[in-house]
Amino acid sequence: MTKTLSRREFLKLAGISGLFLIAPKKIKGIDSRNEIAREWLTTGHEFPELASFDNAMRDFMQPRNISGGALAVTRNSKLVLARGYTYSDDNEDIVVEPLSRFRIASLSKPFTATAIMRLVQDGQLNLSAKLTDLLTLTPMEGETPDPHLSDITILNLLQHLGGWDRGTTFDPMFYDARISDDM
Repeated sequence: MTKTLSRREFLKLAGISGLFLIAPKKIKGIDSRNEIAREWLTTGHEFPELASFDNAMRDFMQPRNISGGALAVTRNSKLVLARGYTYSDDNEDIVVEPLSRFRIASLSKPFTATAIMRLVQDGQLNLSAKLTDLLTLTPMEGETPDPHLSDITILNLLQHLGGWDRGTTFDPMFYDARISDDM
């Protein structure tokens, strides 16, 4: 039986799963009987009336041994809370600040897909549109584009069927410096 998720449930699950993706380092080898070895640290300006956010982050991160996270809360388009959270042992020198940067990894995929589907719904984009008709993709000097590139559609990209295989080549996620240098 398949359960249909509401947008709110989907975004909640995407946000929670995102904490796993953006944590800078997961603590290994420390079990729950050794709680004294880990320290909980919050950074940023503290607002006692917003302590429930700090408590929610602690209650989520500690049982899952997530070593770092950051939270920003806005209300009426104004930033009302920006905090960093660190849960680490004495051997780690990572301290998360409110402005610490994290790799977003796959966290943005549901938002990108939602935006694309909205453009499709509004008639501004077609799922069968070819990627090369929408973007000018120029290979780096001395490189030849893959002949299948012109076959890739927006739907292929949404379904992760663009033809790339990181098992055959590499995962560009951790090659940002190399890619930047090559370009």
